[in-house]
Amino acid sequence: MWTGETDLLERYWGNICLYWDRVLSHVNDEGLWTTNQVLADIRVGLHPENGKQSSGIVTPWIIERLHWSADMASAIGRSEKAKAWKKTAATMEQAFRKFHIVPASDTIPAHVGDRFDPTNPKLSRGYSQAGQTIAITTGLMSGPDARKNINYAFPAPDGTPPEGVTRWNNPTYGYRVLRALSTLGFTERAAAHCIERYSPYLPGNPRNPVPLILQGPYGGPLPEYWVSREDLNLKPGQKNPAQPHDETGSHGWQSVPLLWLHDTLLGVKIIEPGGGRIRITPDDAGFPYVAGHVLTPKGLVWVDWDAQTFTLEIEIPDDVITEVLMPKACRGKPLQIIEKAGKVNTLPPGFNYAIYEGGKYVFGVR
Repeated sequence: MWTGETDLLERYWGNICLYWDRVLSHVNDEGLWTTNQVLADIRVGLHPENGKQSSGIVTPWIIERLHWSADMASAIGRSEKAKAWKKTAATMEQAFRKFHIVPASDTIPAHVGDRFDPTNPKLSRGYSQAGQTIAITTGLMSGPDARKNINYAFPAPDGTPPEGVTRWNNPTYGYRVLRALSTLGFTERAAAHCIERYSPYLPGNPRNPVPLILQGPYGGPLPEYWVSREDLNLKPGQKNPAQPHDETGSHGWQSVPLLWLHDTLLGVKIIEPGGGRIRITPDDAGFPYVAGHVLTPKGLVWVDWDAQTFTLEIEIPDDVITEVLMPKACRGKPLQIIEKAGKVNTLPPGFNYAIYEGGKYVFGVR
């Protein structure tokens, strides 16, 4: 997606095929991915105990990556393999919705179970925050059920889970939690959740137990896993059993909120390999404004959305087709193009724009 080049895809094509041959050998006739042989450092929820059980937490990752690999196969002309992988992914999606989504009961909404055993349907299924997020970001659970589910697993005001729902703790899920909440319209709650989870590690924050003299200029140290002393109601001096002996050294694992700040709050997404087409759709998450630069393959993109004056200012590099979707607060209001460096095409339903030249553009409400 970043370079648009296919040399590496060609070079490692054999490796990709070997990988998927091995992984997909665990898909049964119904499309259920059954194995407990998973290298996944996920210390939440319930996990498969034998090769006949299936993980509701890990399966969506496999399906997502299978789609990615199919796209890569298409990019280098391996159309038959791309077609086969997409067909398998579709079968796995159907199986996931059939077996891993637990129907609603009493006050608990439909949700993704941590695991499923075809030979023992009464086995405890589990309900974890992590299991819901990846299913939603990959589109395996959507619509009203997804909204009810995420609202239950991450209730207002800051997404602290109710009793019976396991917190996410692996940093891999940090980004996907924020994306899942935002995707379903809970961006303000996502921001509150981010602040709540990070407060114990911010510089000078009252919730940071590290002596000030040991805190760096940016706070920290970040933990290995995101289960805090507060989460476990530990007393001073008690060791956090959810952390290794050295509690520091949180993995990045493409999970940090920085990515969410760029692709959701600033709303800049690369939608074509090589960055020749991008989309800008800011979301202020309840803040008075959001502003910043996003690095794309074609250069820096500047976004400044002022939610108080309903003004969106962007600056885009050359050789980029830019789709602009005005923030929700502008919809239904008369809009105007205040400044433009080139031609702007207005697309239906009237708050979408297409830009084909680099430069500065400003949009606002009349």
